[in-house]
Amino acid sequence: MTFPWVEYLRLAEALLQSQGSFAYQEACVRASMSRAYYAVFCAARNHAVTQEGLVIPGTGRDHRLVQYHFQHGPTPEHITLGWLLSRLRRARNQADYADRMQQAGLRAQEAILSAQQAFAVLHILTQRSQGPSEIPDEASPGGSEGAPRGGATGKEGTP
Repeated sequence: MTFPWVEYLRLAEALLQSQGSFAYQEACVRASMSRAYYAVFCAARNHAVTQEGLVIPGTGRDHRLVQYHFQHGPTPEHITLGWLLSRLRRARNQADYADRMQQAGLRAQEAILSAQQAFAVLHILTQRSQGPSEIPDEASPGGSEGAPRGGATGKEGTP
């Protein structure tokens, strides 16, 4: 069984909700931004490879190749996903490498919202490529395995 990358988004939500309870507050916030990016990147990469025939080398270049694939894709959903990947990657790079970060909590909330939007777009793309009855749970924002369990608050049932 492959890893359901949406679980990184769930972790990001939990880190943001519990910021400061088990680790330094800013570390939780920064880690949530990083996990939100990787949740989307890995799910988008897998979709592009398995459903759209993208060939990637399995190196650090994969990030740019996947982003480019979607930014220059044939549908508005592809372009939206490419833009969201770009936005999330910039946030992740700052979270992982910058010594100082202004409004980290707000930026983490924005990253989580962007990741949730990206999973909704992936769901649409997956429906188109596989048909509604064959959607893997990871790409489905309404599925029991694939849906983020809550918004930036991480509470069950919240958008």
